[in-house]
Order: sequence, then C-alpha cells, then structure tokens
Amino acid sequence: MKIVYVFINFSVILLIDFNKFCATTSVILHPSNTNLAFDSYTEEELVKLLKLRALIKDDLTQPYMFENKYLVRYLRFKNLDIDAAVVAMKENFLWRNKLNLDSLDFLTYTKFKRELSCQMTLDYQGRPGLVTSLMNLNIRQVVLSGNTDKLRCYVFGVIERTVVNFHLISNRTGREMIEGYALFNMAGFNLRTQACTACIPIWIELVDSYERFYPRFAYKLITINSPRIFQRLFAIIKPFVSGDTLSRLTIYSIDKSEWKPELDKIFSKDKLPTDFGGSSGETYSILLPSDELVENLLTGQQKLE
Repeated sequence: MKIVYVFINFSVILLIDFNKFCATTSVILHPSNTNLAFDSYTEEELVKLLKLRALIKDDLTQPYMFENKYLVRYLRFKNLDIDAAVVAMKENFLWRNKLNLDSLDFLTYTKFKRELSCQMTLDYQGRPGLVTSLMNLNIRQVVLSGNTDKLRCYVFGVIERTVVNFHLISNRTGREMIEGYALFNMAGFNLRTQACTACIPIWIELVDSYERFYPRFAYKLITINSPRIFQRLFAIIKPFVSGDTLSRLTIYSIDKSEWKPELDKIFSKDKLPTDFGGSSGETYSILLPSDELVENLLTGQQKLE
C-alpha cells in the first residue's frame, strides 16, 4: 500500500468540485427489506463454503468464523475464488495476531471511549449496525502523543465486537443476515485535528484494513453532518477505496433536513443516539457486555413489533 504521493499538491486537491464528487459516490437510501438478496446463498456458494471451511478450519480462532455468513463474505470478496479467499483469510489471521485481537481488551483504552462514541442499532427489520460519532476524536494529538497503535487497537476492537454481536443477533433471531450497517456522524470534523497531513495515513490504513479484514460486512456505509473538509479529505483517500465500498457509501452534508428523513425510513428514534436524531442514550453502547447489549437491542425490537 503506497501512500507517499497523497501529500503532493494537498492544497490543490482541496479545491475539487465536491458537488460532482458527492454525486458520484452517493447511493440512494431505501427502507429496509426483510429479505435482501445477499442474505441467501447460491448453490455454488454452498458447495464452495464446504471446501473453504475444510481448508481454513484449523486457523479459525473465533466461533463466529465457522459460520457461513462469515466465510461467504470472503468468498464474495474474492469472486468465489476459493484459493484467493484462503490467502485473504490467512492474511487476516496474521494481522489479528499482530494486533493480539483475539485476546485484546479494547475497553482498557479509556481515552478513546470518550473520543469515539460507538453504539449498535437495529433497523426496523432487525438488521444490526454500528453507529459512531467522531466529533471528539483528535487524530493529530493521537499521532503526536505516540498513541497510534492504541487507536488502531481500539477501532478494530470496536469493529470486532460489532461483528461478534452481529452474529449473536442473527443467530438469536433465527435470521441469516450476512451484512449490516455502519453510520458515522462527522459533525465537528476539522482540518487541524482530523484532516491534517499527519492524520491522512491513519485514515488510509483504517479504510484499507477494514476492506481487507472485514470485507463485505456493511452493505450500507452512511456519513451524516459531513462538512466540506471531510469531503475534501475523502477525495484524497478515495483512490485507496475499492469500487465495491464506494458503491455502498452515502455521504450526507451538515443539512439535517437532507439526512434525517432518510434515517427515519430505516431506524426508529429509540434505536439511534441523540446526535443522529434519536433518543437511545447509552442503552446500546458497544462498551456493554455482548449478552447485555444484544438483550437490550432485541427487547427493544420486540416492543416495536
């Protein structure tokens, strides 16, 4: 992954026409459907899943990794090429070992609990997702203080717990859900603390690691309250983002009248935190033990039904 040339002509890149940029990266949101095409398996996928599991089973470190919905994400990521999927998964395991992800207690990083607020949610049909507010995250300070590794561990600790909870919810409800949501509130995003030249490599690494090590996990990636500076930053990292991820992405501006009606089509108010236009408070915080969080989410869902 080459990132050196990103900083060349940084000031020029900031002058890009972002109306045109957003038009090419946004997708149209729609109300959730109970059954989506990617939640089922083709006959070819089922046959290849058996072969893939047999080849990789000795390397799997978490119970959810044995499930079809986990393995099929890698198969689809590699266009049903079993050998390529095995290579990608083995790269994942090496990365996980480097981060000690399977034994990592990301809750020990108390600083990032305050700076990176993360909750889980369910849409009207019970599909889980991650909701994250980045308004207090000071990446520049993280870099200058030498805490990049801790931020990396916290971010992927959050994603890992989200994946675990996603599988728990799918199994508890008896619904084979393969992909979920990721929502990001970019309010307060600014050049000095989040889009500085020292920050850009962090963003590129996070995006690259998400795509390689959690492929096809979110079928919708939504940002709200996205100021122009965030859109300008994204123009810089866009060459490092796959076409598949771009096709799943919607970037909404700071205009609440633009994004609030769209979120209302997908989520009930009590399933979103206040800065997303909801009222959930800390009921669904990702910091809660998985059993408690899943119970809170499913209990709330039953009240809606």
